[in-house]
Amino acid sequence: PIGIPGWRTERGFVIIRYEGELPVMASCAKCQLKFLTPATFARDPIGAEEYLAGKFDLHGCPAEIEERNRRRPF
Repeated sequence: PIGIPGWRTERGFVIIRYEGELPVMASCAKCQLKFLTPATFARDPIGAEEYLAGKFDLHGCPAEIEERNRRRPF
């Protein structure tokens, strides 16, 4: 995996399945939403991981939203 310190693990990005060197499935550790690698990245492990991380970054994690709402003072 690409080692960018801290930012992915803090938010719960987890690659849960590889086919050889290719990451084919990732998940959000908080809400369990799954992200799949499209066939266009079949020979590009780095591109596949970047794609999965991008999808993770774009998802509106319901668990994070709920957590933020609980912290708001009334």
